[in-house]
Amino acid sequence: MDWKDFLPGRKPREDISEPFAADAFDVEHPALLTDNSVLSAAAVAARVLEILAFRGGTRIKPSAAEKLRRLVWRALPKSAANLCDDEASRVLRWLTEGEAYELDTGAHTDTPEVDIMFDADIESRISVAQFALDEGYDLELEYLDARENIWPRIRCTPIELLSADADSNADADAEEAEPALLVDSDFGEFDIPIHHIRWLMPVSSHRHRRAEGTKKPAGKLLSFPTGEDD
Repeated sequence: MDWKDFLPGRKPREDISEPFAADAFDVEHPALLTDNSVLSAAAVAARVLEILAFRGGTRIKPSAAEKLRRLVWRALPKSAANLCDDEASRVLRWLTEGEAYELDTGAHTDTPEVDIMFDADIESRISVAQFALDEGYDLELEYLDARENIWPRIRCTPIELLSADADSNADADAEEAEPALLVDSDFGEFDIPIHHIRWLMPVSSHRHRRAEGTKKPAGKLLSFPTGEDD
């Protein structure tokens, strides 16, 4: 992804060389960002601001926007930073083309929501799924149930990333050659094509809770005083 390709043809603002008065104020206190959603918002905003600064759309210096993004990125895992970058690219495309944009992902279905998925986002979803597998996390995700044409949200345990089979028959269904995620959920084991996953997030594993739930609590024999001497 080349960020310089976004917002093409935009000329710098006429007031771009004027000083930005907010820079002259002293800092009241440091900004402590610890909430996941706030950090994600800051990462997306910083990337969008960085491109706007590059195009001359803001008086914020490009170096300041880049520094902000790098600072926020240090607090995010790589998979989360990739997802924030994907969201920033969607914002920038929306600013450029509004509701009219369509991208060819090479995986067309009868569902428009799937047709506009980006290749970069697919890589991000694979990265998040692999992180959950490596670190023993469960996943909360939303995916397309093509049969029912709905978007269920489930909590599941990832089992395996199924890679596209390079040796598969050329006449085979295109979906079968796409990467998929095998999961275990309350509905049993099943695989979900990666390009059908709208979003996913690692969450703490419930395996140990399930295991504990099947065990009967061990009883302990207590002796009580009877008032009689031994």
